[in-house]
Amino acid sequence: TSNEHEALLYRPKPDHDASLPSGNGIAALALGRLALLTGEERYAHAAQRTVQSFAGLMERHPMGCATLVQALDETLIPPSVLVLRGEPTALAEWSRDLAQEFLPYTTVLAIPDGIAGLPSVLDKPAQSAPVTGWLCRGPVCLAPSGDLQALKTACRAQDSV
Repeated sequence: TSNEHEALLYRPKPDHDASLPSGNGIAALALGRLALLTGEERYAHAAQRTVQSFAGLMERHPMGCATLVQALDETLIPPSVLVLRGEPTALAEWSRDLAQEFLPYTTVLAIPDGIAGLPSVLDKPAQSAPVTGWLCRGPVCLAPSGDLQALKTACRAQDSV
């Protein structure tokens, strides 16, 4: 509930996953990933505060709050982001090829060249190759590559960490 909501006798703060994941766990996951995609530290801090507020519960009952534990995991070891930039036709081919890979800890974003207004984290410069990929974990990126097989290998290596 928002702060502007009428006065409540009890303001619930769901922590345990039930038939649906906990709202706080989903919020922490979403905020952490939003921080990765925008570079906005305020989102990362909000995700960290959410996870910290449930630290004791996660210690006592980790199986009951799996979504919060997943958010904690992503706070400690950020997932990888593979930013692909290039020509739309070539991007579609690379995207289809990468979709065949099992990369559970990597988000693949295919962004055509010429898109304006992107956050600096995603605003990668045009390269001479039809498609270029930047594989990043948090603020650290590997050198850009126009070799799809090399990027797949790098993604698999980062997913295994």
